[in-house]
Amino acid sequence: MKLSGQVVQQASGTLALADERLAVDVQIMQKEGRAGRLNGAVLIHTDGREVDVAELTVTLGRAPWRLVPSDRPPTVGWSDEGLVVSPLLFVGGAAGDERIAVSGSWRSDGQGALRVTATHMFLDTLEGAFERPASYGGVVDLDATIRGTPQEPIVKARVAISEGRVQRFSYQSLVGRVDHAGEMFDVDLRLDQSPGVWMNAAGTVPLAMFNPGLAERPIHLVVTSSSIGLGLIEGLTDVVRNVTGELRVNATVVGTSRDPHFQGDVGLTNAAFLVTLTGVRYQNGRAALTLASDRIGVDTLHIEDGNRRPLDAHGSLGTHEMTVGDLEIDAQAQGFEIVRNEFGRLAVDLTLRLRGRLETPRLGGVITIASGDLKVDEILARTLFQPYATEAMSTTVVDAVAALNPWDRLGLDISLHVPTQMRLTGENVQVSPDTPVGLGNINLRVGGDLYLYKDPGQPPSVTGSLDRIAGTYTFQGRRFDIDEAGSSINFHGDLNPEAYVSVTRLISGVLTRVTITGELRSPAIQLTSTPPLDQSDILSLIVFNTSTNQLSSAQQQELALRGATLAAGFFAAPLLSALESELGLDTLDIEPAGELGTGPKVTVGEEIAPGLIARFSRQFGSEPYDEATVEYYLARILRLRATFSDAASVSTRASFRRVERAGVDLLIFFSF
Repeated sequence: MKLSGQVVQQASGTLALADERLAVDVQIMQKEGRAGRLNGAVLIHTDGREVDVAELTVTLGRAPWRLVPSDRPPTVGWSDEGLVVSPLLFVGGAAGDERIAVSGSWRSDGQGALRVTATHMFLDTLEGAFERPASYGGVVDLDATIRGTPQEPIVKARVAISEGRVQRFSYQSLVGRVDHAGEMFDVDLRLDQSPGVWMNAAGTVPLAMFNPGLAERPIHLVVTSSSIGLGLIEGLTDVVRNVTGELRVNATVVGTSRDPHFQGDVGLTNAAFLVTLTGVRYQNGRAALTLASDRIGVDTLHIEDGNRRPLDAHGSLGTHEMTVGDLEIDAQAQGFEIVRNEFGRLAVDLTLRLRGRLETPRLGGVITIASGDLKVDEILARTLFQPYATEAMSTTVVDAVAALNPWDRLGLDISLHVPTQMRLTGENVQVSPDTPVGLGNINLRVGGDLYLYKDPGQPPSVTGSLDRIAGTYTFQGRRFDIDEAGSSINFHGDLNPEAYVSVTRLISGVLTRVTITGELRSPAIQLTSTPPLDQSDILSLIVFNTSTNQLSSAQQQELALRGATLAAGFFAAPLLSALESELGLDTLDIEPAGELGTGPKVTVGEEIAPGLIARFSRQFGSEPYDEATVEYYLARILRLRATFSDAASVSTRASFRRVERAGVDLLIFFSF
């Protein structure tokens, strides 16, 4: 049902009538968790069209407003001519210093005047009463007079808000008048953000601006400002920090409610800020925008990085019916820094074009890496293994700038040229989570050409290759040189490129070669040499500088463990088979990473006496441990197994197994 134009989802309570006294206690529920309550008593006059309000408490959410008692109870009367209210005064707030008063009449012939005043009313308390974050704050003083008829009301109001807030934007005061008649607002408001920093809006605004179903009406609103400090942006977003600079607005809104236009200009000077995500600080920013009836001209947009390298842009944005239409923005920069954080540093030359419409913009052009030093280990750790926050975040208001992120609506068509000035470094680069060994340490310089393409609402596509690779690669503690003629990283559309990287090192007269191939997230490794040797001998040369038949027993065990550990991080089945054969092992096994976050497990085993088998296992991952097992075959169906582990009260995440420090098991095998 509807009550005073508001949809009420549920109303429940009691009404009690005795000796012309009506007691009311009604709970009202609306959607979105809004609730209210009416509690009080009225004395009904004999004509049935007038009541004396003996007591009344109106509760909005958790905030009660109580009628101030008086010697003569206030009266509310109604008739065919209208509504008459003798002074009603409500108080609220913890200190009782918030007041709302209603008095006067509102008649169907338009002759009445109903006055509503609010004194020292806190917007935070009023909105927060409904148990949701308060979007508005401040202390309000209001004096409004309502005339006319319910069908065509005439409102004249003066409003003053001190210490105000809208979301995260705070201001010192908002003062002025707002009049309404004939579906038109006549406003004259001044906003003071801080001493000497103000914005004024004066003119007429049709109600149809907020209700498109109404008839089209003209608009004329003049907006002027002092130089406004850009630091107030930090109250709206975390995207940028340490913001300084000044903004000046001189604009007039003309046209109609369905097709408003802007005339005037907007200026920006001395802008500086730090981009939180990239860590780059920009300075000496300035902009000049010209507002015309059908277009916003970007006459100048200039910003410099920390090395005073500039980015300049110019162009225009078409406007029509409160929307931004055709985009024509061009930007150029040389050696402009775009990354400076824990992931490295990156500067680019760029020539970009922004076209299309605001709802589906398309960015095209050419970007050339001018200089770069990227830490691959940090980038992969963040993008592959920590793509989202691992800790619960408290509920906060929406970031006004981040909410405008156009990525999903954006189209891309960019050529990315990478000269060999770009350097890639990393220590123990990991491409899969919870693996005991990564790709190794890299120190590379790469070059090539990539092409970035994206349609609105679609994932990005990357094609091309980095086919100029030079530098060094550390494998098993040995530094290898990149084979520049035989190495490349190729993109075939997705963000999981195919790599073919070959490195060489001369060891004891043997040219050893390590080749990494396959997709980045699941690479394979191959060991070859000149003259040709078995893969186990090649690994032995790399690790111990000698062949496998020259290794001691302890070295053979370490080699087996290293080989198995290496295979746990790569696809290297041939290497495992070669090690088993060369070292005479009965068991060299790898269990892949588990689904519940456990890492891979490597097991080495050998039959040391008839029926007596010894195994050693190492579990990698977030809860690593070592485990030794001795198993004796008592009979065909009966075995005795003793287990020793350094897992101090570690319970693995496997569903059916618990790891203890020591234990003896008697195993019975049968089939049916």
